Formats: sequence, C-alpha cells, structure tokens
Amino acid sequence: MLTAYAFKNPELGYCQAMNLLTSVLLLFLEEEDAFWVLCSICERMLPGYYSTNMIGAVVDQKVFERLIHQQMPSLGKYFADTNLQLSIAFLPWFLTQYITPMPLVYACRVIDCFMMDGVRVLFQIGLGILKHNGDTIFQVTGRSPIIKKYKVFEPLQ
Repeated sequence: MLTAYAFKNPELGYCQAMNLLTSVLLLFLEEEDAFWVLCSICERMLPGYYSTNMIGAVVDQKVFERLIHQQMPSLGKYFADTNLQLSIAFLPWFLTQYITPMPLVYACRVIDCFMMDGVRVLFQIGLGILKHNGDTIFQVTGRSPIIKKYKVFEPLQ
C-alpha cells in the first residue's frame, strides 16, 4: 500500500511514520479503503506532514509549543528553562497520531477523533497528556529524556 501511495504521489513518496498509520488503517479497513483514507490524511488533513521538509508538522509543533506556554505557563517555562527541544518528543506523536506512545486501543480512539475533528485533536491530546503528567515532569531533573519518563496512558486492567 505504501508503494502504491508513493507511485500515486511521487513528490511526497514515503515517510517512515506513514507505515504505523497504514498498519492501523489496514486493521479496520479493506485495502483499497485504507489506501484512500491514507491519501486523505496525507494530502488533506495533514498537508506537509510527510514531505521531505515536514513543514506542516514543524508549523504545528510551533503552534503546540505556544499552546503549552498559554495553557500551562509554568510547564512551558520549565521546558524553556531546561532548554528541552519539545519537537523531539512530540513530533513522532503527531506524525503517528499517537500510535507510538499509547496502547493500540487508545490510539484507535485518537484516530477516530482525529478523523472527525482534524488536527486540533492532536493538540488536545498532547495538552491533556502534559496536564495529566505535569507533576511527574517537574520532578525530573538533569538532562534525562524528560518526556519518556512518564506514562502516557496505562492500559486498562
């Protein structure tokens, strides 16, 4: 399917994050339907996310950083004071619609919401994760990978 997409859109081609999204789409859709949903996501819903310069994703990361500073100023200040490059942590989350950091059952719900409400869901989920884990983030000291220190979601028991 990814080869077919690269033939359909040779300018965009293939980005590694597309494989995770494609695999989840194939779990729930027929191959042709999954292909067209992937086309819609890459070309309409997240334009510029999977291009060589990833300009759409870079712009959204800057917007997300501003939202952190607006919605959670103390956390935004903490990130600035520790000189943490937020895109290192959050760019993979946005590119894969949270498939990588979450159990599949939650990631599928995020994708459902994303398909209904668009990219704003990615911002809302990211802010929710930070708000939920804010106290834990403040406890991390040193130059350790701060975002990997907390749990995004715990699987249901």
